[in-house]
Amino acid sequence: FYKTPTDVSSHTENPTHFRRFVPILNSLISITMAESVYKTLDEEMQHSVDEKVELAKSYWITGQYDFCVINCEEDQEIVNEFRAEFCAKYKVCGVVECDPQMYKISDYFDRIEEMVQRSTFVFLYISNNFGKDKMCLRHRSDLLTRFIEDKTLSLIPIYTKPEYVAMTPGGLRGVTGFKLFVKNEDSFRVRSTFNEETRKRRIQREKIEERELKLKENEVRENIARQLLERRRSSQLSDLGTPTRTPVGNITNVGSANNMHVGNVYNINVMNTTDASIILEQLHVDDDDDDDGDDNC
Repeated sequence: FYKTPTDVSSHTENPTHFRRFVPILNSLISITMAESVYKTLDEEMQHSVDEKVELAKSYWITGQYDFCVINCEEDQEIVNEFRAEFCAKYKVCGVVECDPQMYKISDYFDRIEEMVQRSTFVFLYISNNFGKDKMCLRHRSDLLTRFIEDKTLSLIPIYTKPEYVAMTPGGLRGVTGFKLFVKNEDSFRVRSTFNEETRKRRIQREKIEERELKLKENEVRENIARQLLERRRSSQLSDLGTPTRTPVGNITNVGSANNMHVGNVYNINVMNTTDASIILEQLHVDDDDDDDGDDNC
C-alpha cells in the first residue's frame, strides 16, 4: 500500500505486481482445460458437493477496506461507534479487530496483520489507554518500524480530544493526524484523503479478490467432487466383494480313499465338459505338490 495515491493503471504496468497473479492465471488455465468432474455427477452428488463448498467458504476471510483501526481493548466500544459514524459520514469502508470476518482468525496478532494488509490506511486511535496497553505498544512499535523503514504503510493518528495530540508516538510527530474535535478543519482533510482515487484503489483490490475467490471456489468444488466420486466407486467395489469361481466338477482321489497304494487314481465327475481343462489343470497342480513326486494322473 502506497504512501501517496497513484494512478490505478500504474499497478498493471508493474512487473512485480503482475507476477503475483501468474499462479492465479495458471490455475485458471488448468481449470479451463481440464474436464469438470463436478458436471459429470448426478444431481444428488452435486448437491452434496455444493453443501461442502459452502461450508468451506464460511471459513474464508473476505473484504477490502479504506481503513482499519488499531486501538486498545478498553476503548473498543468507543472505537466501534467512531468507526460507524466515520463510515456513514464520509462514505468509506472500515474494519476493526473484533469484526466477524477478522474473528475467523484465531490468533490476535494475525488478525491485526490481516486488517493492515486489507486496508489502504491504518488509523491509530490515540487515547489515555493507548499508551498503557501492552498490545497497543507492541503494534505501535511494529507499525512505526515499517512506516519509517519502507514507507509502504500509511499511518494516520486519530485524535478525539485536544489533550491526546501530545500523546502522539515519536515516529509520527511529523505526520498530520485527524483532529476530529476540530470538525470544520478536519472534515476537509478527511475528504481530501478519502477521495475518488482512494476509492478506486479499494475497488480494484475487491475485483482482484473476487476473481481469486472464484478460482479458489472452483478448485475446491472440483477437489471435493473427485473425492466424493472416488469414495462412491470404492464403496461400490467393496459391496461386490471378492469374486469366486463357480465349481465346475467333483474330484475324488479313489486310490487314497480306499487305502490303495497304486498311486493317485481319480474319479472325475464333470458338470460341464467344456470345463474339463480347468479340472485337469487343478490335478496337475495337486500332483506337483505331492511329496513322492510321482505323476500318475
